[in-house]
Amino acid sequence: MGVSSNLLLPGIVVANAVEAFSMVGFGALSDRVGRRPVCLTGSIALVLFAFPFFWLMDTGNPVLVWLALIVAVGLCHGAMIGTQPSYFTELFGSTSRYSGMALGHELAAVFAGGLSPLIATALPAATGAAWPIALHLMGFGAITVFFARETVKRPVPAGRTASTGMVSEHAQRRRSAPRHPRGLPRPTVPSSSSESRGVPVTVSDIRPSPRARLRGLPITQCTIPSLLDRQAQTYEDKTLVRIGAVRRSFREVREQAARMAGLLAGQGVESGDRVAMLCRNRIELLDLVLGCAWLGAVAVPLNAAVRGQALSHALTGSGARILVAEPDLVEHLAIIERPGTLETVWTVGAVPADAPAGYPVEPLPPATAPLPPAEVGPGDTMAILYTSGTTGPSKGVCCPHAQFYWWGINVTEQLGIAEDDVLYTCLPLFHTNALNTFMQALVSGATFVLGSRFSASQFWAEAAEAEATVTYLLGAMIKILYSRPAGPEDSAHRIRRALSPATPAELCEPFQRRFGVQLTEGFGSTETNCVASGPVDPVRPGSLGRVQDDFEAMVVDEHDQQVPDGTPGELVLRSRQPYAFATGYFGLPDKTVEAWRNLWFHTGDRVFREADGTFRFIDRIKDAIRRRGENISSFEVEQVIALHEAVESTAVYAVPSDLAEDEVMAAVVVRPGHELDPVEIIRHCEKRLAYFAVPRYIDIVDALPLTENGKVRKSVLRDRGVTSGTWDREAAGYVLSR
Repeated sequence: MGVSSNLLLPGIVVANAVEAFSMVGFGALSDRVGRRPVCLTGSIALVLFAFPFFWLMDTGNPVLVWLALIVAVGLCHGAMIGTQPSYFTELFGSTSRYSGMALGHELAAVFAGGLSPLIATALPAATGAAWPIALHLMGFGAITVFFARETVKRPVPAGRTASTGMVSEHAQRRRSAPRHPRGLPRPTVPSSSSESRGVPVTVSDIRPSPRARLRGLPITQCTIPSLLDRQAQTYEDKTLVRIGAVRRSFREVREQAARMAGLLAGQGVESGDRVAMLCRNRIELLDLVLGCAWLGAVAVPLNAAVRGQALSHALTGSGARILVAEPDLVEHLAIIERPGTLETVWTVGAVPADAPAGYPVEPLPPATAPLPPAEVGPGDTMAILYTSGTTGPSKGVCCPHAQFYWWGINVTEQLGIAEDDVLYTCLPLFHTNALNTFMQALVSGATFVLGSRFSASQFWAEAAEAEATVTYLLGAMIKILYSRPAGPEDSAHRIRRALSPATPAELCEPFQRRFGVQLTEGFGSTETNCVASGPVDPVRPGSLGRVQDDFEAMVVDEHDQQVPDGTPGELVLRSRQPYAFATGYFGLPDKTVEAWRNLWFHTGDRVFREADGTFRFIDRIKDAIRRRGENISSFEVEQVIALHEAVESTAVYAVPSDLAEDEVMAAVVVRPGHELDPVEIIRHCEKRLAYFAVPRYIDIVDALPLTENGKVRKSVLRDRGVTSGTWDREAAGYVLSR
């Protein structure tokens, strides 16, 4: 039976009007159950309804025709696009997901989308058949089903809540952001997932961010001088660095690097020479690192807390010709013998009156005329970074120029960093984490803000003052921040995302809910790169996420043979990109060969690979405990103890057993205002651990020995071992139930 255009046209208008309201309901539903199920359900329903739609339309019955149109367009199609209003909100800067402006633009899209069936009515009017509309609906639905897996996972735009759709101040600032720099296409604003205030972030909400705009540069351009020059031409006077009261634009950072290179060259420093630095977070430290890179020299930023033998080891091992130090740190040279290669010591400020004898100490010379960049290659060493030395003497890791480029590219993509982001870190600049935060800002066009140091009481206020949108946290920092009393500063910030390796499992959701910050797991090391990433997973503590496309990972046994999924072994890595990993340990060829044997870098981490391709951390191999034939993960025991409400922090490690092998010992720091008896810890563990993993020894301590980077120095705890103050479960007569 023919279908009159007089019947079709009003029906399509009514169906579109119904859709304008149904999409709001479906959009709200998608906030609760996720976008994918809502959109896929609508898409599949549209495909399946295509043939009933054809039959209903062909009846010519006005009621059935309108019913067919309302179900197909108003409901099925409404479910498909009901998840989309947030995109229009982001595009047009409205303040609410369901505001009049957002709905207005969405209505325009609805009616624009209705043009094709309207055009299709020309054929039914001429032929008296409804098959063109049916074909349109079936094809549209099928295409949407095909692409929904990728497109529907796109998260709520940065700064907006998933539940209310409110746009944060950061999102509103996009409209007044600096003019896009010349010479590069305007980027797509990367989205981040469920960056909400009060809504837990789930693993299924995460979608990889867009690729970094500088990905794919010719390898010869992946050097610090080339990147500084390129981005200075692109962004010119846009702010790149803020450290204290100092602000530097992209152009000024390049200019200062060239001037510092001129200063170093004027003092006889040549390409390949090492320049050591003993400084806290300050602009001069960044200038020196970049100046060395510009000149082709090698920066050796040292931990500002090193003393005695550790300081002597780093200065001697690196063969540094010059040491640049803060005045109050120079005194630590007095107790060590002057290394043979060290020619002079420069102070950032006045020379202290009690400068150590035997060292030529003078103020840092003034900047000179800028030098042109040296010809450096992507594989040339840019910096020697000394590891924390948690298990022995620290080793100097030779980090090439391109490794820093890849750090910047990889983390930029993992965190969805855009040019209007502000990256705030208070981690030490001598560490790879903070140095590579600068690289993320450099390659993405964002702004790098460096705090002086971590302060739990001031962290959120300092981040808010910096107008930060992205920050960087370690597991211990997560615990400390969450343990503080709740206050208005918890949400008075713009941070949407944090890179937070080793987040305590029990704090994943509570931290995200309280502070409104999406936590992202990242796995890497000074020797490698950020090789794996993903959302923190409270269901699977220790999850490292997925290995990124630029890298390969394998779990092997003691003979470097790959083991099946689910079987613990050592994680080994290699890169598909040239110079994305360190090139070795400076002056330690034997250690280099050992770590990179069989052309894989051996991480020393005991992990297993799950069937879905993600990796789970078990323990550091050197921290593994073997008690009476059973292998025990110190990491898993620490996770359980940390669940106790009175525990501030804990470390679990092996001590010798009278019966050979190991006994399990735990050092525990009690939260302020709480009291904790060792027996209570044992009872807590007994319910949650296998009997053989429950600690025998408990030490209640005031603080754990930490490196400057917040890692627990378990070697110190193991060396201290059982003391007269240690509580012994067996000596106390406590019998575990089995």
